[in-house]
Amino acid sequence: MTMLCLVQVTAFAQSPVTGKVTATGSGEGLPGVSVVVKGTTIGSATSVDGSYSIEAPANSTLVFSYIGFVGQEVAVNNRSVVNVQLVPDTKALDEVVVVGYGTQKRGDITGAITSVGAKDFNKGVVVSPQQLIQGRAAGVNVTPSSGRPGGASTIRIRGGTSISAGNEPLYVVDGVPLQLSNASRQSNIGGSGGNMMIFNQEPVNPLNSINPSDIESMEILKDASATAIYGSRGANGVVIITTKKGKQGSMSTTYDTYAGVSKVAKTLDVLSADEYRQFMKDNNITNFTDKGASTDWQDQIFRTAYSQNHNLAVSGGTENTSYRASVGYISQQGIIISSGIDNYTGRVNINHKALDKKLSIDLNLGGAVVEEDNAPISSALGGEGGNILKDALRFNPTYPVYDEKGNYSQINQFIINPVSYAEQIEDMRTTRRNLGNISTTYNIWGPLSVNVNLGYTYENIKGNAYVPRANPLGQGVGGLANTQASEHWSKLLETTLIFKHDINANNRIDAVGGYSYQYFIDEGYRNRVQGFVSDEFKYYNIGAASQRLTTSSYRESSKLISFYGRVNYSLLDRYLVTLTVRRDGSSRFGSGNKWGVFPSGSVAWRVSNEDFFPKTNLVSDLKLRVSYGITGNQEIGNLLSLPTLGATSATYNIGGSPITIVSPERYANPDLKWEETAQFNIGTDFQLFKGRVYGSLDYYHKNTTDLLLSFNIPSPSVVTTQLANVGEVENKGVELALGGYVFDKADFQWKVDLNWSRNRNKVISLSNDQWSTKILQNYELSGFGFTGINSQAIIPGQPLGNFYGLRYIGTENGIEQYADVNGNGRFNQTEDVEIIGNTQPDFTFGITNTFNYKRFDLSFMLRGSQGNDVLNNTALDLQRKNILPGQNILKGALNDGLGNTAAVRYSSRWIEDGSFIRLDNLTLGYNFNISRFPVLKNARVYVTGQNLFLITDYTGLDPEVISSISGIGESPRGIDYMTYPRARTYMLGASITF
Repeated sequence: MTMLCLVQVTAFAQSPVTGKVTATGSGEGLPGVSVVVKGTTIGSATSVDGSYSIEAPANSTLVFSYIGFVGQEVAVNNRSVVNVQLVPDTKALDEVVVVGYGTQKRGDITGAITSVGAKDFNKGVVVSPQQLIQGRAAGVNVTPSSGRPGGASTIRIRGGTSISAGNEPLYVVDGVPLQLSNASRQSNIGGSGGNMMIFNQEPVNPLNSINPSDIESMEILKDASATAIYGSRGANGVVIITTKKGKQGSMSTTYDTYAGVSKVAKTLDVLSADEYRQFMKDNNITNFTDKGASTDWQDQIFRTAYSQNHNLAVSGGTENTSYRASVGYISQQGIIISSGIDNYTGRVNINHKALDKKLSIDLNLGGAVVEEDNAPISSALGGEGGNILKDALRFNPTYPVYDEKGNYSQINQFIINPVSYAEQIEDMRTTRRNLGNISTTYNIWGPLSVNVNLGYTYENIKGNAYVPRANPLGQGVGGLANTQASEHWSKLLETTLIFKHDINANNRIDAVGGYSYQYFIDEGYRNRVQGFVSDEFKYYNIGAASQRLTTSSYRESSKLISFYGRVNYSLLDRYLVTLTVRRDGSSRFGSGNKWGVFPSGSVAWRVSNEDFFPKTNLVSDLKLRVSYGITGNQEIGNLLSLPTLGATSATYNIGGSPITIVSPERYANPDLKWEETAQFNIGTDFQLFKGRVYGSLDYYHKNTTDLLLSFNIPSPSVVTTQLANVGEVENKGVELALGGYVFDKADFQWKVDLNWSRNRNKVISLSNDQWSTKILQNYELSGFGFTGINSQAIIPGQPLGNFYGLRYIGTENGIEQYADVNGNGRFNQTEDVEIIGNTQPDFTFGITNTFNYKRFDLSFMLRGSQGNDVLNNTALDLQRKNILPGQNILKGALNDGLGNTAAVRYSSRWIEDGSFIRLDNLTLGYNFNISRFPVLKNARVYVTGQNLFLITDYTGLDPEVISSISGIGESPRGIDYMTYPRARTYMLGASITF
């Protein structure tokens, strides 16, 4: 026993170990190097000259780590002096970044590319992959369309380049480009008027088929040098999504889970029941109904919502075969009753090498089923149909939810009990998606390989909605049913030659060249009927309806054939050149413009590798970049260059039978072509203090020509509009990304990453040789009495997003007063209009802080926008006393200085400052010591809060708003009308690997 104790004392006895840590080559002492006894919390740090001292067991191992250098583990082996030389770490520069049709080392990149890896993704309740990079990249604005569960998010990269052809980037998932045709599918099966607005109008999120837990990285290609390889689809930038793959080693199983609770972040102030009664009394209004209740209708429709996520992944592999498979389930209740989403996902990725590793086969398969329960709410502009939020704000607060008979209290068919919306009206949507490809690469000879990529995408969306006879919306028509479906699929064939060769130590060349063929098919139908004898039929049997309101169907197809090439050349690891060209042929455009060429070129200079560059710790890496190129935008839908016919509601009687009359819907335009964007970029990438501080700075100038716009055709003509290439838009701006380690000690690290961007936009012209206009008004207002009034105007010489209307100057005698803009001494509602605001911010920013203390980690992200304006269309509609006593009003109307019957007009009064700072995410985690549990490889628990606070002067629900798709095809920014509110979420999660 005594001998055993002596052995134990000897094994664990600690003695001082000293030494010096220097840099290989220079021999300089390195200050602040972390020195830790492996497997313990015993640590120290080197002094100014690189020396250190630490108490360590004789048989222990010391771990040395320092930013900008490769870490080392050194065994003590009973020594009292241990000196170490650290080698400079070029890992950051050698990091592989995914680019179009290949990969590049980060140090060799000559374009503007931001890469966000899984470890840097946003945490929390994330259903949409777009949310992973929100606030993480300079010049990239990610804005959710609303707080609806599973709602789509818009991404704008370096501002909008188009007025009507769409501004979404191209998404490429594991080498397969996704065709985003949500706007065209919505319009093909859509309708308007009447009760149509109660049915879900928001576009489907095209990335919902990908579980965020399955994503390895997202690369954002911003300048033409990076995007021109995608030609006619690269004008709005490219987002490349790479999913997680298996690695060589024994099988590993990871289980990720979280549970969350959400509440509405903010509600609007309307009159309470007592305030409502008092107002009526004070103003001698007697013709109103008081049911004696005191109901907070917002409280009735909002709820505490619960969410959960489960994701199980297995991975592993041998020397020749690796695999990863996962299944996932995300369930998210909406904070509005009767809304929510269930997302079931699955993915399999397999890589196999054969023929002495000359042949590599990659199989990537993913699928999802998304089930949505949509609350009857729509943020579509110009709408006046059913909206649960609107009626929760305006419904009489003296009414109870249910009357004395147990039925829903109702006012009339125009103002509906909001609870009855949720509990009586059905609006369901199911989406099925498959995405996959098989990519085969064969090494023909040394530096030359060939790759064949076969890809397939499929999407099926089915929606069913029913308004029962018992609800006032359906009462007068005997029930209203809507069924609709759309299918979209694509097939991809790409063949690429890949050449990589180190000519000698100073000359490297990397080239790709290939052919691409992609075929797309869209089809769908819609039926809208009314007049049922019983609610039992619903959408199950629309033939039981007595009246058919809408019957429409469509089938469209398009092709894209391309030839592409890129050459990267490196001389002396200092001078870098990239040349790219793509030739696209698209069936979407006119007979004379089906083909286009999109070239780009860029150069970079690694100044820090020059002999004359001082070898100091201050600037450890410096690269200058310049690029120029041309890209295109073909997102206009199909058949728009061709003459088309369509059925009308009119009939002609032939032989006693009514024959539907068919008339022209569109004239041919053989000159129709894609929009072209020419972009210049100059930038720099740098590292300071041996990588402790890193960043990039870019300036860009984009000019988009041949804008696609619809123009009115003068009478006499059956067709009223014609799509043509008209106009020009300019974007220019500055982007800054900066990060670094504030502290990097043995037990404590603090890392900060920030990004800042500023974009300036201007419309250069709205004319060509045939068409011309001085102003294009758009985005119709919503609310009673505002039909046909537009909120914004596109004007040459001005930026996009201008609010255009009356200038409010106050009240007089209880009536709104406006500026006499034209100075003629008389007010005219149509003539005295001017620019009264703009939706574009002066700048946007994001700041992420990450702290690590022993086994704890803490991170939070602040995101903000400065200088953007928001139209509070909700207040314009409901903050006025002249709609009393039939409905409730926003409380702000009580002290607005207007008379009780005074009208309100759209004016600058309703334009508010939308600047904000938001705490998007805060996460506190703990990593368990797994040494006691050999079966475990990792175990972590964490708590997260999302949308914890918002600092803003905006009086509406939230200044970050995008109303749904507009008549001209582009999603309007900065218009707030009854948008599904955002939630504040708290969650508890865990990740276990074994």
